[in-house]
Amino acid sequence: IGGIIYGNDPVRKEEFLVLGGHYDHLGKDENRGVSYSGADDNASGVAALLEMGQALMERKKDLRRSLILLFFGGEEWGLKGSEHFVKSPFIPQAQIKAMLSLDAIGGSTEEKEVFFIGGSFHPSLAERSRRFLQTLGMKEGSDIDRFAFTFGSDHYPFHQRGIPSLNYFASDYKRLHTLRDNLEAIDFDHLAKVTRLIYLTAYEYLTKP
Repeated sequence: IGGIIYGNDPVRKEEFLVLGGHYDHLGKDENRGVSYSGADDNASGVAALLEMGQALMERKKDLRRSLILLFFGGEEWGLKGSEHFVKSPFIPQAQIKAMLSLDAIGGSTEEKEVFFIGGSFHPSLAERSRRFLQTLGMKEGSDIDRFAFTFGSDHYPFHQRGIPSLNYFASDYKRLHTLRDNLEAIDFDHLAKVTRLIYLTAYEYLTKP
């Protein structure tokens, strides 16, 4: 599922930033016949994308570059949705200049960190977000690229095609794909801060020369 918000600069509007996240979730307790709710993985990312899409649409006149909002299916089954998009994009692939993925941003660790997965591969993209951390009173988690970057989420098919990509993660991974990934486990204050962080990153990218 996708949508476009076009920028206003005569030249830069042909450059696109992708904001994406998956709407599928994974898991069922076969003994009890209960499906996992996927509140964090990845309803949190979907909710944040909807909020950012609305906020950026309200400030559409400020945008120089263009934005694609993408909601992927099949992430849990091998990045099927994002892989399909990069194979058959509805704009020329060369016009996609960066991709930000949101996957499980509604939980929190004891340190209430946010992880920039892909930061060691695309440091200039991660630095765009780092500039806002202090203002928001947030802390960056340690580099976990060696564990989580490859096939970690929908950012990866973009990276494979040479598009700078970053995946935002802010959760306790031990809760994911379990019955504990529920509404009660969402840290709404932290989710709001992470969403604000990504929004500011995207807004700067879309508005700067």
